[in-house]
Amino acid sequence: MQRTTRSTRVHLLVALLGALALFATVLAGLRTAQAQSDQRCFPETGECISGRIRQFWEANGGLPVFGFPISPQRAEATTSGVFQAQWFERTRLELHPQNAPPYDVLLGRAGDIRLKQLGRDWFSFPKADPSVASQPGCVFVAETRHSICGEFLNAYRRFGLRFAGGATPTFEESLALFGMPLSEPAPEVLEDGRTYVVQWFERARFEYHPQNAPPFNVLFGRLGAQILAEYNQPAPPPTPAPPTPTAGPGPGGCTVRATFVRDVAVPNGATLEPGARFDRIWRVRNDGTCYWDRFRLVFARGDQMGGPASVRVPDAEPGASVDVTVPLVAPNTPGRYRGFWVFQADNGVTFDGVVAEIVVVQRAAPTPTPRPPSQAVGPVWRWEFTWKPETPTLIASDPARYTLQLLGDGTLSVRADCNQVRGTYSINGANLAINLGASTLALCEPGSQDAAFTEALGRTASYRFEDGDLVLELRDGGAMRFSRAP
Repeated sequence: MQRTTRSTRVHLLVALLGALALFATVLAGLRTAQAQSDQRCFPETGECISGRIRQFWEANGGLPVFGFPISPQRAEATTSGVFQAQWFERTRLELHPQNAPPYDVLLGRAGDIRLKQLGRDWFSFPKADPSVASQPGCVFVAETRHSICGEFLNAYRRFGLRFAGGATPTFEESLALFGMPLSEPAPEVLEDGRTYVVQWFERARFEYHPQNAPPFNVLFGRLGAQILAEYNQPAPPPTPAPPTPTAGPGPGGCTVRATFVRDVAVPNGATLEPGARFDRIWRVRNDGTCYWDRFRLVFARGDQMGGPASVRVPDAEPGASVDVTVPLVAPNTPGRYRGFWVFQADNGVTFDGVVAEIVVVQRAAPTPTPRPPSQAVGPVWRWEFTWKPETPTLIASDPARYTLQLLGDGTLSVRADCNQVRGTYSINGANLAINLGASTLALCEPGSQDAAFTEALGRTASYRFEDGDLVLELRDGGAMRFSRAP
């Protein structure tokens, strides 16, 4: 009887374990099916959308506004950090989970980015007559001094980020989707070689196609696809260096070969000021059969530009790519300089090479236009850019959102993107001291330049005028340039 009981217990335990395994298999299948059902795939491009990006895409215009997905959702590095993002024909959507909905999905400024890629400065575009603001069928946007009218206004109001949940988008919801206008409607030759009347916005380009029946007579340009295609274009190769190899194989008889991949920093032909320190960085690939162990990059001939006799090359197995850095100093005499560097194995064999070529120019000292201090007091000055020695120039993303006004009573008013700042100033001849006080301390959208703008203002030492612009000289040798607001 005892044996029968033990046997029964064993059978029951085996049956229970089998049931648990079956339950786990079914649960995993349900989770997989749920994950797959969350996807929406498009055979036109072979890409899928899911999760929060799919919800945003479907809720705010879908195919007419965003187009098909042209990339998978992936981590991408932006000027504001690394985010999960996905490219569409007409824009890029970014996930910002740190923000509360609906701001957890942000749109790229596709119109502004594409214009910069084309080398077009929308600040110089002809402005609209403010009187159109009182005309029916038109909306005048004072921030950019452009109007939205007619069929373009109809298309603008047709879509928007649905914050309020009303039957039709509000103007603010349309503004959140497309951004402010950057141009007036004007004829342009587009990618298909035909001429259309178009209008540029911060996040879109509207195109008028009169041959189509409304609402398809206004279409949105494929800016996302064009921006992504230009991003993916390979960098031009540098000026090749004549090789100066030493006959012989690498260590142990292996083959030594280095192939240039791309420039990482200070490409050939870069323009620098006399005495500027810089790192020349090449990305190269080990295309031989040797393992790079204690290999070096050795100066061969030409202009050494203050560089060392040699630098260590990062260890790399065959097929791997590494970045090789040489610290250099621009000569003090203007002109074109070129230095040749070759790779050297640990047995002394040299092979292949790279070139460091720069152009040194003497920055002309600006001729200041003396003006009485009262010329700086009163007008609203719009920030254009900040220059600092040996650092990239910081260009204002939207000058209308970064302004400075010196008032006649010794106080000042600053707009720093989404914040307002008060303070005081004092002028003594050409010397100008700025003391920033209370701020609204709002948290601006990612990518805002408010902190960099106010930090530089606090280091103002003097001022001058140059071609009608206000230039603030900073204590560290940099400068901020402002244009007078209209």
